[in-house]
Amino acid sequence: MALTAEECERLVELLAEVTWPMQLEVFNALLKAAPSVAIELVVLTETGQVVLLPRPEKDLFAGKLHGPGTVLRGGEGEEDAIKRARKELGTDVRFSEPYFVDRIHVPMGDGPMECVRGQEVGLIFALRLLGGTLPDGAVLADPENLPPNIIGFHRQIIPRGVAWLREHS
Repeated sequence: MALTAEECERLVELLAEVTWPMQLEVFNALLKAAPSVAIELVVLTETGQVVLLPRPEKDLFAGKLHGPGTVLRGGEGEEDAIKRARKELGTDVRFSEPYFVDRIHVPMGDGPMECVRGQEVGLIFALRLLGGTLPDGAVLADPENLPPNIIGFHRQIIPRGVAWLREHS
């Protein structure tokens, strides 16, 4: 749908005022309008299990498990986004340095290997869990037998991170 000149001007004015954190509805609308860059963390325990977290109730992926991650914010570097994503796992949890592994393109859609929020390019980072207490709801899973309620495209992300960690251990 094309906007009128007045609507376009108003939209630009409103977007100039948006700050983080923003309302979920605004965030989801922006993700449908333009591709996003997601920071995807694959966290492996000393016993070889992968750490998964439940998505919050208000999320478009509510009820699903995922590897920790976040969307890169405007003006933010990867390191800052990784720090935010690691906070999902708790403030006392210790990790190895994150290693960039690969990237993944996730098209917009509602299929198992698509993203309902919009088109994403995921940057996959792998790291080891060194200690600490994981948050309530965290799941430790066998990376070869992921739970059925995991976000579909994380079935492509997790094996890449796990393979990298195993190869470089």
